[in-house]
Amino acid sequence: MKVSTVIIIIGISFLSSLQRERAFKTIKLGHNYPETLNGKVKQLIEINFINAEPAPCPYDTSNFDRNGNPIEERSGTGYKGHTCSVTKYSEKYNKRGLKIATIASVGQDIVTYKYGDNGKIIESISGNDQHFYLYNSRNNLIGSILSSAFKPKRMIPEKKYKYSDREYLIEEDIYRGNAKPIIKINYTYLIFDKKGNWLKRISVYNDIHQRKSTDTVQRKISYY
Repeated sequence: MKVSTVIIIIGISFLSSLQRERAFKTIKLGHNYPETLNGKVKQLIEINFINAEPAPCPYDTSNFDRNGNPIEERSGTGYKGHTCSVTKYSEKYNKRGLKIATIASVGQDIVTYKYGDNGKIIESISGNDQHFYLYNSRNNLIGSILSSAFKPKRMIPEKKYKYSDREYLIEEDIYRGNAKPIIKINYTYLIFDKKGNWLKRISVYNDIHQRKSTDTVQRKISYY
């Protein structure tokens, strides 16, 4: 076999491996927003600053397994030794081996996330409340609706999301049952890693009373 042929084969193999790595996705479920991360994420640490000051619980540490599933999330870990809350995750599969649900346990509170045929979360159940998730043709989350526990049940618009051409979240409107958003959040991204996951983001909040605030989130991501 010629040297040039060997080089071509190695190059194709490397590109194929790189494409598979980029295609692999990790699912983060914190903050009621199912976020898709690129690559086999092992741990993600978020440091949150509000108006340039550390937030009360600024450190969120999320751990994942090799299949891209969340294992545990600790909110506040590292801030003066204090832990605000701990969420444990477990998965449910059907007989065909397809994931059908993720169970999140926070103390005595249980949240069940259900998956659709597209592999995306389409519903979450917490107590008597149901949250339904809506997606666009690119499988980006574009909205959430709450089915309230009150009698009679009502379908309450919760949030709507907008994305950039590169499919990063750039705008979040929070409705909480109102006809117009009561809070609008605009996101600006400053730093990305080699896998395309963002490492630094600025959020600008505007509410219906014309009050404005900002926060900055910095991330540290390690991979398998």
